[in-house]
Amino acid sequence: MFSCGKKVTVIQARLVGESTPFQSECVTSEQVALKIARHYSYALAVLASGDTLASIHQLHEVLMQDSTYWAAYYSLGLIDSPYDEPTCADHYRDALRFAPPEDSVRSMIYIAMGSCYEKQTALGYAEQNYRTALQLNPSSEPAREGLERVLALKQDER
Repeated sequence: MFSCGKKVTVIQARLVGESTPFQSECVTSEQVALKIARHYSYALAVLASGDTLASIHQLHEVLMQDSTYWAAYYSLGLIDSPYDEPTCADHYRDALRFAPPEDSVRSMIYIAMGSCYEKQTALGYAEQNYRTALQLNPSSEPAREGLERVLALKQDER
């Protein structure tokens, strides 16, 4: 059994350039937080450069070290959404489970989930998420626009 003592945490970390995929190491909680922040920042940077796979890898590294990091789930949902991946809604639900209680943050996640469902033509779910976003943030234009689009699409289906 690998042990580090009372004041540190044992984590499994993927080390770049190492032949072994994982290595146990002892680190302080501050070091863990710094690693998570570095992985998340790098994930956003490589995503901005167009390297989706590298971004997904980095976001999974974040979640391996902190499975409650809501922003990583949110980012994974954003990556999946343009491809109509059904997993985008799962990622947004995970983001909601761990997101802070601020209405603006939660509204943003509900808008993203509404958009995900809208792209999948699950219009009832999309409507529900846009409405929830508006309840949390009544002045949200993206939520209002999304709801209007979905209601128009539902009307066209009749």
